[in-house]
Amino acid sequence: MKKILLLVLMVVGSTMSYGQIKNQIVENVQATEMENLTRTLTSANENLIFTKNQTAKLEQVFLNKAKEIVAIRKAELGKSEYVLAHSKIDNMYEPKILALLTTEQRIEYKRKNNKTAKTSKKR
Repeated sequence: MKKILLLVLMVVGSTMSYGQIKNQIVENVQATEMENLTRTLTSANENLIFTKNQTAKLEQVFLNKAKEIVAIRKAELGKSEYVLAHSKIDNMYEPKILALLTTEQRIEYKRKNNKTAKTSKKR
């Protein structure tokens, strides 16, 4: 009886640990996405910081995006499949992100992303 109880506790504990690890990974991806956007916008103009309302809404968008990114990481895709899946996620969430930005923030975001796209194409 003790062995069964111990086994059940081990299974429950490992399941909870896995869930906590997965949540931590999602939170890390979310934080990275938010940091990248913040850095992109404020590197040229520190006045382009987010309002509290924008921050809350963007964090929710990035949380949903992070969950999808973590899911494709777990899917054991080949490199080209992963890149394609990640690109689809980026394309799906970009309009949602842009809708939350002010006009000035959107202009800076697009300006920085155009530079990044041109640099990537040259490689």
